[in-house]
Amino acid sequence: MSGFATIATIMAVFVPALLLPGPDFVGVLRATIAVGRSAGLRAAAGVAIGLTLYATAGLLGLSAILVRFEWLACAVRIAGGCYLVWLGIGLLRSRGAGPADDPGPTPGRGGAFLFGLSVALTNPKAIVLFAGLFATSVGPATPAWVHATLVLLVGLLSLAWYALVASLLGAARAQERLAHARRAIDRVAGGCFLSFGGKVLADARSPLSP
Repeated sequence: MSGFATIATIMAVFVPALLLPGPDFVGVLRATIAVGRSAGLRAAAGVAIGLTLYATAGLLGLSAILVRFEWLACAVRIAGGCYLVWLGIGLLRSRGAGPADDPGPTPGRGGAFLFGLSVALTNPKAIVLFAGLFATSVGPATPAWVHATLVLLVGLLSLAWYALVASLLGAARAQERLAHARRAIDRVAGGCFLSFGGKVLADARSPLSP
């Protein structure tokens, strides 16, 4: 398979997976609605860097490590699932108030980047996606420029998509409309995190696959 064909094949799987709502999407949405567009953009940057790190790890042989040490793959999934469940519980307990007195898991403006990064890094679905996808599409003979292009595309596409989400939801008019529904949104987001985390925990011992 040529370098361009390899890139096209991987992007054909990655882009739909990126656009589908998941923990990363909910994290950016929560940061934007709770604090504002600037926080949402910081969270988007955190998510993009987290996914870029996983893409790099996948190219460096993450799948081989997780396949060889099944207990490690299981432990990673359990840890990530527990973190998502914790986020969900925090959102369900939040009062839907402003950032100053909101006890939910989203930090203020300065911590939104770390919040986005932590959500991305503890999302086991990203680990499985990149490890399995790269294991089946990229080999020792794959040129270095293909590796670099894949990592760059993952980072740029992730940043562009989540920044768009934050910009649309963070617009003044959207913020005004969403302000009165913040508590309900927290409940929905909390339920989503609980669902994601529960699914991850239920599948913790399943074989690694893209």
